[in-house]
Amino acid sequence: MDFTPFLAQLRAEHALLGHHLAQRSLVFCLGSRLLVSALVRAASRPEAVLGAATTAAEGWSLVVRHRPDLLIVNDGLEQGCGVDLALRVKRHLPRTRVLLVLTMDSSQARLGEVSEQRAGLGPALDDVLVRLDRRSAGIVVLALARDAMGKLVWLPATGAEPVPPEEADAYVARQVGRDPDLWVLEVDDPRGRATLDTPSG
Repeated sequence: MDFTPFLAQLRAEHALLGHHLAQRSLVFCLGSRLLVSALVRAASRPEAVLGAATTAAEGWSLVVRHRPDLLIVNDGLEQGCGVDLALRVKRHLPRTRVLLVLTMDSSQARLGEVSEQRAGLGPALDDVLVRLDRRSAGIVVLALARDAMGKLVWLPATGAEPVPPEEADAYVARQVGRDPDLWVLEVDDPRGRATLDTPSG
């Protein structure tokens, strides 16, 4: 995919991300050594990065040792599974926030599983938001809710149409402000093809 048309948006998102991360201690666990290197170098406060790894075992060790404010992890690690690492961290160290970045290849298969396993970690399934980044089309934020029959369904929390990134981020920030244990799963979905399985429950 040619990202050239999205460079301005990427720069704006980088500045927003830098603002949000400025006061947090971080551990990165990513499957790409190049991405780890780039993110460590791009950190606005290098001392905030407490550790970086490319495998689930190393990532877990770093999180246990350093107790960061935030773990940034993706699903495709060199060894182990980033989704499993995210769930393990939330189960054992609930004060550590987790930013789990899913690739399209795994998002459809794993999002329902994350939601179901999340149910065992806290009081309610509604502790999960999914932020679908559709690039130029905008952002769709989905939340779990129950329909009239009591069945769990994914509903667009920010309205039927995609919204600009700043509107979606403001919504997510308000929700996180109300519930610091909220999980926000971000899915890069430039073609708008992501489909989510609804967890049972």
